Amino acid sequence: ISQIIALKLLPDFGVPLQLHGCVMCGEMTDTMDFSDKYHGLLCSRHFDTDRHRLNMTPKGLYYLRLFSFIDITQVNSIKLREETKAELQRVIDLIYDNTVGVHVRARGFIEQMDTWQQALIASRKPKMISDEPK
Repeated sequence: ISQIIALKLLPDFGVPLQLHGCVMCGEMTDTMDFSDKYHGLLCSRHFDTDRHRLNMTPKGLYYLRLFSFIDITQVNSIKLREETKAELQRVIDLIYDNTVGVHVRARGFIEQMDTWQQALIASRKPKMISDEPK
C-alpha cells in the first residue's frame, strides 16, 4: 500500500512518470525498462539513451505500472514476493532520492503506512493483487 501511495504522490512533487509507453517513441513492447533519467519507460531500441537504466525485471516493471495506475480503493489485498517488493522499493527510493529530494523524515512517514495496511484492507473489500504462484 505504501508503494502505491508513494507512486501516486510523485505528480504532486512535480515528477509525473511516463509509463504508458517508451518516452522516446511511445511504443509499448515486450522488452521495456525504467529510466530514472527520463522518468519513464524505454523500449529496447532506446536502451542506449540511458546507460544507467534500472534493469528492472518484467514482473517488477509490471507492478510499477500497475501500482501507478490502480485505484487504491479497489484493492483488498496485495501479496508480493519479497524480491518483487524489494525491487519496487529500490526503484521508488531511487526516484525519491534523485528527483524529489525527499529523504529520511518523509520517507519514514511513507514507510509507516505499511503499519496501516491491515486497517485499510479490513475496511475495503474489492479485488486482490498477487504475484505469488498458484
